[in-house]
Amino acid sequence: MNTLVGERVKIVASSDPTQLGLKGEVVLESAGTFLVDSGKKTLRIQKKGTVFQLSGSREVVCGDEMPGRLEDRMARAVKR
Repeated sequence: MNTLVGERVKIVASSDPTQLGLKGEVVLESAGTFLVDSGKKTLRIQKKGTVFQLSGSREVVCGDEMPGRLEDRMARAVKR
């Protein structure tokens, strides 16, 4: 998966225990974080050390596997 932007997610594992169970829609991605709109506020979630479950499925995405900016990952994929 190249991006989570537009996906509804739930945090199922995190190096920050206060983030466990948070849910929302990923609205923006930067090199090291996702902005997640919970409906009440927008949260900045670190990619590193965080595992996201996609809403409505059992699929999980490890933030550690999505390093850098989306544009850079897409450029690397095209070069392969």
